[in-house]
Amino acid sequence: ITSTGVLLVPNQEVRYYALWEESDEYDVSVAVVPSTWGNVTWTGTYTMWDEITLTATANEGFQFSWWFDSSDNFLTGSNPYIFTADASDWTGLKAVFELNEYSITTWSNDESIGTISYQWEPRHGKRIEFTASPSLWYILQRWILNGETVLTWNNQEYTWNTLVIESLTGNANLTGEFQAQQYYISYDLAGWELEEWKTNPTAYTIASSAITLNNPSKTGFNFSGWMWTDLSEPTLEVIIPAWSTWDRSYTANFSR
Repeated sequence: ITSTGVLLVPNQEVRYYALWEESDEYDVSVAVVPSTWGNVTWTGTYTMWDEITLTATANEGFQFSWWFDSSDNFLTGSNPYIFTADASDWTGLKAVFELNEYSITTWSNDESIGTISYQWEPRHGKRIEFTASPSLWYILQRWILNGETVLTWNNQEYTWNTLVIESLTGNANLTGEFQAQQYYISYDLAGWELEEWKTNPTAYTIASSAITLNNPSKTGFNFSGWMWTDLSEPTLEVIIPAWSTWDRSYTANFSR
């Protein structure tokens, strides 16, 4: 065979032999990025045309993302990564990991009276802050996180409308239960009593129906009316209208 690849055939019997030699060996090495978030199996030396399988395994709280070459060119997001060894540079490969991303679900028992929102990306170990936004005259009654009623503390200060998860470790299902704000009614009966089987409410909400107060009675005295800041003089019939708000305190007045 000449240097130009031309085969010269002699005029007598000739035996030809194929001469094989081992291919060059190539190094394969992989860096884990960040270094403590996972590991890769397996690196070492390969010969030409070997099939190489690299498998990335994430540590708890992390997930594998991509493979890059030594020049930070994207290779693939497949795991395991399978390729055939050739004369390319297979040193300095990078297996890139990232924080687990979790599912955050928020619910309100009635979005017309209150909503729930949250801040920051829901990834492993991150701080997530949830905020309840009740409508006017309504309040958040309780938080329910993953099926359990929870209280909320922020920097050791009790703030009911804010729930903080300092380090997220999994999916979170959060429900905010809202209700109408309660307003309280107190009474000074001045020794008087209500008739048997009659009562007056001690609380109400903006959703309550109109309330007519029952008047007290006392032997030997005449009830002359209720006094309150909105009443300029004793009033015999007091009605708290529907859609009312604010705490109230009523004082019973009497005469002989």
